[in-house]
Formats: sequence, structure tokens, C-alpha cells
Amino acid sequence: MADQWLSQIRGNPHLQKPETQAAMDTINDVVAKDSISPFDAARSICSTYESSVIHHKADLWSLWRTIIEAAARLDETEALRRLAGLLVEISKQPDVLDEKGIPCKSNSGMQIWRDLPDFSFYFFEHAINHILIEQYEAPRKDGATVEDAATGLKNANTFAALYLCELGHNGPPNEVSSMRKVAREHFMYTLEIPFDTPERVRRAEIYMAPATAWIAIAGSYLYQYSKSDADYKGENVEPWWIGGQYGGTVMWDKQDGLSLERWAFWKDRLREFSQLAIGSDEAKGQAAKAVDMMQDVEQAHQG
Repeated sequence: MADQWLSQIRGNPHLQKPETQAAMDTINDVVAKDSISPFDAARSICSTYESSVIHHKADLWSLWRTIIEAAARLDETEALRRLAGLLVEISKQPDVLDEKGIPCKSNSGMQIWRDLPDFSFYFFEHAINHILIEQYEAPRKDGATVEDAATGLKNANTFAALYLCELGHNGPPNEVSSMRKVAREHFMYTLEIPFDTPERVRRAEIYMAPATAWIAIAGSYLYQYSKSDADYKGENVEPWWIGGQYGGTVMWDKQDGLSLERWAFWKDRLREFSQLAIGSDEAKGQAAKAVDMMQDVEQAHQG
């Protein structure tokens, strides 16, 4: 059931502040019960946090972590879509003014709520890095498995793709750019490491379902930005090692950011993976499907 995420994190010792617990219930009303609109939920949550924001005591990390924990645990696309819509609605809430009538900002200088201060950073660090497969190479005390990590990784990336599309082209500029980076880094971890050992192939298998979700949900969006060399700042990608024990040196050594050349490179790598002699048929089928979807996106943009 969609509300299982709530019971799993309700007792988290880092999420016990009253406003955080209240936000949990409101988020659950959106994603599990669909009993309140994302707009009304955003207004309720921001109202709950307003006093602590004004007095510079707001723990926005606890709110972001609650949303992130939900994203990693929800496996229903519509629930994740509503969660993404909620976050976008939070960014549209009125500025919070302090006693002098000045808009409140986070410690990093971002405006509350319009900039969604540091959400994308926390998302990547907690929802992506925290559940990366490398952390499951050794036995865990909580009994979590590689399969648990793979599910969380897929859910989190599905949410990210939906969220990026909900942000569209007019969302907070830093947030939009950062979420495109989340997409780019997932393709880097999936496709820009060699498939030359069984361990690396197994690793790519786990990343393949999220990569396919990115293409299915946000492929057209990413392709549009690839046409304009989005996020390229004049530097090439350094040939550094990524992916932990079973990772490898990044194969892409040309310009950073999105580009049509890098899009084509990802498509070629997906096709290569789909034709490997080893690896699961399911993952290779996902890769082949992603190639077809990328070609459909290209044709749609030519029309």
C-alpha cells in the first residue's frame, strides 16, 4: 500500500520535530489518500513551518528528507507524480517575510520557498548516493539487500524524472539545472562505465530500470536540452573513477553537460548492453526498449 512509507519512517529519530511529523501526515494525504491537492498541501506545510522560518530556526532538511524518504519508498507512478507536484507547489508559495519585511533566506542564501533551498543537493546525496548499490556489497544490520537498493534507486529516479518535468522550463533556475545534473549523473553511472566484467554488467543491470524510466518520462525534455548543449561550461569530463568497487573510469571524455553527441553515445551504449552475451534478459530488454524510446523522441523532434 502507498502509505507504508509513512510507517517505515514515522519513528526516524531525525524526523521527530512537530512540524516534520505534521508534514508527514500532509504528504501522506497527498500521495497515499489523494485527499488533498498538492496546492493545498503545500500551503498547509509552508504555513506550519512559517514561524520557525521567520525566527531562523527552520529545519528544512527534515522536510526535504521526509519528501526524499517518501520518494525512495513509493513505487506507484501516480503517487510519485503527486509528490513531485507537491514540491513544485511549495516553490510557488509566497515569500516568508521576517520582522523587517525582508524575504527570509536559507543559510546558503537561497530564498524560501521559491528556490527550494538545497533540495536537489540533499536529494542526490541522500536518495541517490545513500542507496547506491555499493553500500549493499557488505551485509547490513538492517537486513537490506541489493534488491532493496535497486527498488529504492528506481523509485527515487522515477520521482526525479517526474519532478524535472513538473518543474518544466520556468522553475527555479538552480533547481532545474541541478535536477538535470541528477539525470546526467545517473546515465553516467549506468552507461559511461565499461561492461567488460560480470560484476560491472551486474551493476549496470541494477541501474538500467531507472535509466529506462528517465527516458520514458523525461526523454523529450532531456533531448530538447541536449540540442542546446545545456549545462556545458566549457569543460570536458575528467576521466575519473566512479561507481565504487565495481565501477570504472568514465568513458565519456568530451564536453560536460547535455549534448546531442552525448545523447547518441548513451543510445549506442544502451544498444551495446542489449546485445551482450551475458546479463539478464530483463535488463537487456529494458536497454533495447530505451533505445527505441530515444529514437521515437528524436523522430518526434524532427516533425
